[in-house]
Amino acid sequence: MKITSLRFIPFAVVAIVVPSVIGQTSQPQSAPSSTGTVTKISLPAIPFPNLPDGPGRDVYMVQCGICHTQRYVTMQPRFSRKVWTDEVNKMINTYKAQIQPDQVNTIVDYLVSIRGTESSQSK
Repeated sequence: MKITSLRFIPFAVVAIVVPSVIGQTSQPQSAPSSTGTVTKISLPAIPFPNLPDGPGRDVYMVQCGICHTQRYVTMQPRFSRKVWTDEVNKMINTYKAQIQPDQVNTIVDYLVSIRGTESSQSK
């Protein structure tokens, strides 16, 4: 009989402690006072990136600029066509970039034209 009653001790502890903890943490919060003040925030103007012209630049600017700065590519080392293709596919598959399949080669062509290795310039 004692063994059976010992099984219920953890439940008894939970039944006593949980309401006490919930009661302490779920107290009603007072609403912030309304002063009628309107605050305006002005953000600094960020100039459009000055990236090199090339075939596919516009597609790159729109599709890649949705998630990150277009200048990000200028900080990358020179990659082969395969690496740039893998990078674009990673953005699609891992980060869910909404790049259409027919835009992948256009974006890769642009990336290779501005940050590709010499051997990757030809298809």
